[in-house]
Amino acid sequence: GRCGAANPSPPESGGRKGTSLKHMGNEVKSRVASGKHGHTLISDAKFRRLYALALEFARDTSGDELSAAMAGVAADLRSDDVVIRQESGSAGEFKERVIAALSGAVADRLRKNGRLTVIECEGRGGDPMLREAHELADEAKLPVLFVEDWRKTNGAAAKKASAPLPQKIGAMPVIPVDAEDVIAIYRVAHESMARAREGSGPTRIECGGWPSDKSENQ
Repeated sequence: GRCGAANPSPPESGGRKGTSLKHMGNEVKSRVASGKHGHTLISDAKFRRLYALALEFARDTSGDELSAAMAGVAADLRSDDVVIRQESGSAGEFKERVIAALSGAVADRLRKNGRLTVIECEGRGGDPMLREAHELADEAKLPVLFVEDWRKTNGAAAKKASAPLPQKIGAMPVIPVDAEDVIAIYRVAHESMARAREGSGPTRIECGGWPSDKSENQ
């Protein structure tokens, strides 16, 4: 499966141009008007649910750049799963929440209860705490999914096709994905979450930019 790949390139995409919130809305309207059902990659029901979730997150987070990723992950969340987000609080507060979440993930691993911990953050900023979290999750095969947005960290370079791939830690899969492509994120998250629940360990989903047609032709 995709989760077995350490550093796939280019980023996972639901389609050649991706499936952004705007594109999803246009497709939903087109399908309603034409009476068509289904999608080339996922069912019609799942497609509509992802679109609804993406709208909800975009509204509740005032256009947060990770709203597509949040929707893609939320589609398969259980009511008892734990979600930690790097919000406007201090770095110290986020660190304490991550420590508490990983402690809970250790207990979940031992209990084999299938509960998942999702940690959403800005990503590749060289944060020693985040790297330690990656190493601990990998070594203990914790049921954790890291969803990281590296566009803010790397600025304009993150939007280029030549942007460096994330560094692999241990056996943990690292999967770059188009940050605006809800379907691509869902497909990667679906496999990664199932993998974690069955005891196979964590995955990092790196949400980044996708090169435009113009940059591809240069």
